Amino acid sequence: MSHAYEVQEKGDYLLLTASGVVETSEDLMAAGRMIMKEVIRQKCLRLIIDNRSAVIDIETQDLIAYTESMLKKARVGVKVAVVHSLENLSKLFWIETILQNRSISYRQFSAIDEAKQWLLSATWD
Repeated sequence: MSHAYEVQEKGDYLLLTASGVVETSEDLMAAGRMIMKEVIRQKCLRLIIDNRSAVIDIETQDLIAYTESMLKKARVGVKVAVVHSLENLSKLFWIETILQNRSISYRQFSAIDEAKQWLLSATWD
């Protein structure tokens, strides 16, 4: 897989820092499985996924399929903040809307400090 995460336990949350290129739906699904394994292993329901160094070059239909497949898993009460480069944020803004419309506690940011502030807030919006 050309896409990987470095996982750091930060006390109140997990920080997953992405690197590499996401080119296939298999890359994306493998990353999703790894993230869920870390959530279970670490027993931590708050995540920051830092995708600023990753290149996301995947078809929209694959992203939609991935998002829908993760919906069931996300309902376990995970709160997720994703930090994207400005380029990826402008391409992927719609993912936040889809997940929030399904009551998933998920937000996208361009700055890690904003992501952390939202993630550690008391609300799960």
